[in-house]
Amino acid sequence: MGARQEPRWQARTGGRAQVPRPPMTPDRRPGAIWRQDTLHRVVEAWPAGHAADGSGRALSYRVRLADGSTTTLDGAVVCERLRNTHGERILLTVDRASHVLARHKRRDVGGAFARGITLTRLLGLFRRHHREPLGYGEQSDKIQVSCDRVVGTSGIVSAQELARLGGLGEDDLERLAQLKEEAFEASVRYAAADRAAFVARVNEEWRNGNVRLRERNGAVLPAFIAEPPPTQSFVVVLDRSRRRLTDDERHIRTVYPGELLCDSPAHARYMPLMSVSDLPAGATIAQLQRIHDAGEALDERELAVLCSYRKAFEVWYEHGSLLPAWLGR
Repeated sequence: MGARQEPRWQARTGGRAQVPRPPMTPDRRPGAIWRQDTLHRVVEAWPAGHAADGSGRALSYRVRLADGSTTTLDGAVVCERLRNTHGERILLTVDRASHVLARHKRRDVGGAFARGITLTRLLGLFRRHHREPLGYGEQSDKIQVSCDRVVGTSGIVSAQELARLGGLGEDDLERLAQLKEEAFEASVRYAAADRAAFVARVNEEWRNGNVRLRERNGAVLPAFIAEPPPTQSFVVVLDRSRRRLTDDERHIRTVYPGELLCDSPAHARYMPLMSVSDLPAGATIAQLQRIHDAGEALDERELAVLCSYRKAFEVWYEHGSLLPAWLGR
């Protein structure tokens, strides 16, 4: 398709479309040996001091260390550090350690690390099983580490895997396939009230099954009522925008058990008026879809983000977050 002469909205400077980048290969850059420095062996953390601006943001934490002692540390204090032979460093602060402990060490949710896997041991697994440098570009911001042992349970599972484990039947898979295009229509073309009515109708029809539809940021995607399956991999998400000193130093934003997927269609990158959005200023996915449906031309950036959204929907419609039975019913 050709580009329009008159764009419908002013493109935001600094925006970017998701452009696939080639993966790191051994012939492009040699492997890396990682070393680990543990400055504070944190096993529990509770907010202790908060910002005075009323945001509720924690500034310091009361932490329990592996030796049983407790102390108060500033949230920006580094508790774990990884460094490799290329001079690259990955830092874990107390603030982000608290997030991982609160979100991914709970026993009542999927996506939880196994008992006994502390943050120190988890990064030790990274050091032993990940032999690549960080590299550069968007694909280097999330790293999946595959281990030789179960590290926890996954909070997201594919419908096919769940069917193999006995959590879904053939009827469930067929119903999901039948509803796929309508779920996409609801995500990009329905008004909010119609989208909510669609989700409510489907969930009422499925009330005795193990599949539910959920809406988040306008995206309608499946969720499954099932026990979280064990996983031998985890994902380290790096934050390249906050407190970064150089391209060779990055902070951990979060760590979670499971496999690495692309960003969900509910991600902020597909939301308008967000600094991290791939959308042109003033545009929405629904607007881009309407223009495309009308046969009008989209420019390269607009078409790229619309195609990226569809690909993300394809991936995340085949996978679902896990719901506990009491919530699903």
